[in-house]
Amino acid sequence: MSLPSDDSDCPNKKLKGLVTMVSLRKSKEVEHLQSLCILELAQASCAALAAQAKYCCLQIHEINIMCMITVDDYEEATANLRNTDHQIGEV
Repeated sequence: MSLPSDDSDCPNKKLKGLVTMVSLRKSKEVEHLQSLCILELAQASCAALAAQAKYCCLQIHEINIMCMITVDDYEEATANLRNTDHQIGEV
């Protein structure tokens, strides 16, 4: 059993070389511009990571404030409960 493509004659074409960024020779100016672009990309990535870290710090600060408010509410509720228990005990 054979495939239909096995029976046909393949054309004998000469393969062309594929030109890629790696195989293409670059001028010094192009290399310099490419290096600058990579540096700008690295700086943008660094700035994005720094902004993310700052945002996380702000979230932590916000959560800490919410915890402080919750603790204050808990202490107030506990004090109110003690006062109520004391008043009921006097009756």
